[in-house]
Amino acid sequence: MWWDIVLAEHVTLLAGHPDAGKTTLLRSIVGAISTGREFLGWSGPAGGAPCVILDYETPGIDRKPRWRAVFGEAIEDVTNVVVSRETPFLNDVGADGVSALLRSYNAKLLVVDTLARAFNVESENDNATMSRVIGLLKKVAASGVAVVVVTHVTKNRSVSLHSLRGASSIVAAADIVVGLRKEREDGAGSARKGSPKVELDDEEDDDENTAYVLQVLKHRSFAASSMRIYRTGDLSFRAASGSESADTRARSVCAVELIVREAGPEGIKTEAVVKGAKEQGIAKRTAKGALRTLLDEKILRKPEHGLYVHREHRNAAQGEAG
Repeated sequence: MWWDIVLAEHVTLLAGHPDAGKTTLLRSIVGAISTGREFLGWSGPAGGAPCVILDYETPGIDRKPRWRAVFGEAIEDVTNVVVSRETPFLNDVGADGVSALLRSYNAKLLVVDTLARAFNVESENDNATMSRVIGLLKKVAASGVAVVVVTHVTKNRSVSLHSLRGASSIVAAADIVVGLRKEREDGAGSARKGSPKVELDDEEDDDENTAYVLQVLKHRSFAASSMRIYRTGDLSFRAASGSESADTRARSVCAVELIVREAGPEGIKTEAVVKGAKEQGIAKRTAKGALRTLLDEKILRKPEHGLYVHREHRNAAQGEAG
């Protein structure tokens, strides 16, 4: 539905510190999915898809203004977006109740903000309890819906799989985990080279040069990746001037990574990668640049001249070589 992080039949966790911009980011993602428009170089489904937002972070009277930044003054009149007036505990409603709500709107995306407030549990640190919580969301997702859940990380810790608040079973059960953090945050890695820069029309205090990184920490289908974004406020994201070539490079890196991954443990020669990329409209020079980027990030391995193996297969390749 959007990039590789909002997918049908997947539960995605969007993690970050309080006020890091998670809801701001989600507003624009929901805007892309509900309208089919482009956001950060990736478009939502053609014609748009209905979305349901369960916002537990603000009182009911304030929920719609919180989302008007993207959808305009009269959010009630916006096609394909529903901000629920009622936010009961989801474990009280059950998966069938949540699915019934989504069916009533023919919704393809469910946003839950936040995990800690959406469920009535004694302790979010109990593995068995939180495994059932994510299991409920996965049952909802299994009906063909994409589920995105906002969660927080532990105070004074950098954003990583190990810093998410609550039981470890939350991360283990989720299909995709995405972190949003300041680029200069301690312990943080760098964003993928060539990722699109984004500026944010905003009214908050962040300096316009403050860089954030949206990083895929876990994905059941694809290798981890990231993009650098710039936050300057609290309204909507837009591509920074001069970022079209960067966006093209970011798309090319994703496409080339998939080509090598699908080649299997035997690997793939440079010429075959270039040919596959050309079929997708990617120039030879750009494809080779993407290979270098993936090598730098250790997503690919080069066991011999002109041969590339995805890291998912390199152990098998090494075994055959031995």
